[in-house]
Amino acid sequence: MPKRNQLTIVEFEQVLMQPGHRWKNRGQMLSVFICGGVFGDKFNSTRNALIYAMYKSNWLDISPDRPHKTITIEEISNKLDEYIPDIIDNELVYKFFGTSRNTFKNKYQKFLNLPKYPTMGDVIIAMDKWTDKKWQILHPIKQKHIAMLPGMHHKKLSYQIKHIPQLQEFLKISNLTYSEIRGFPPYLVENYFEEIGMPEKYVELVEIIEIIH
Repeated sequence: MPKRNQLTIVEFEQVLMQPGHRWKNRGQMLSVFICGGVFGDKFNSTRNALIYAMYKSNWLDISPDRPHKTITIEEISNKLDEYIPDIIDNELVYKFFGTSRNTFKNKYQKFLNLPKYPTMGDVIIAMDKWTDKKWQILHPIKQKHIAMLPGMHHKKLSYQIKHIPQLQEFLKISNLTYSEIRGFPPYLVENYFEEIGMPEKYVELVEIIEIIH
């Protein structure tokens, strides 16, 4: 296994507040990047929050000629690996995606295509493939959660979701059948509701899952 090069808390703060940073002070940095703001509580999406924190730390440049929407996931990944070159423990990866080691390896590893020793950038790219557009939900979404929505039930879901191309692609890459799936990647569920013309149902579902967890 490669030698770990994990940053200490002090080193992490130094990287966030490197020369040229745009933070007002250490308190602002802690409130945004460490105390939860970066996870989207006060932003339109977690992606936007992450880009904002990276901009304030002088890792990225944003301007009228280069708005935040033009920043690619690959650029975010490369910058994270440049400033935080840690190797992520696989147990943390399983916890991050809300699944067990065996379920991850048997159901999701082929699709996410994470290397054996992933970096933070690798995990961010995998997360972008896995989660919804706003990066709100990371854990697999179970059928029973969808069935909690008014008008939804297991038979209706299984009939409709089987026909969306995103699910067919996921099953093919993962070498799985529909009956083997116990939890759907969030992006699949979001696409499902968009396909049936009910995107507002996904918003309701996110609210339900947030209450449960």
